[in-house]
Amino acid sequence: MLRRKDLIMMNEISITTAMTVPYLLIDMEHPVKGYENYPNFHAGTKCKVNGFPYQLMYENGEYSLEAEAIAITAWKRKGEPERINFKSGEIITVIAFANGSAKAFEFQLPNHIPNMQSVVLK
Repeated sequence: MLRRKDLIMMNEISITTAMTVPYLLIDMEHPVKGYENYPNFHAGTKCKVNGFPYQLMYENGEYSLEAEAIAITAWKRKGEPERINFKSGEIITVIAFANGSAKAFEFQLPNHIPNMQSVVLK
């Protein structure tokens, strides 16, 4: 269970502003494979935070950065794209696409994120 301190507050910003900083894209029109019974559950771009793998997720109007179960190693899988790499304290911008429109949000990662801990974005 996530504690209140594990919440990261998001602020809505303009698309123009979002395009000037590193950003993640989330496609809210394609649900996660295997979650067909949950139409509001979607996966966004994968990234790394402090060198550990995360994936931006969206479920029922709520975003989260979900820690992945695998560890990043020195060996990159063949054909795997390079992930965006963030560090604690950095500002991340999310551009969310849905129903032919887009919204942008920004949030600041906490100064300390325990390795492989998921966080909720409010």
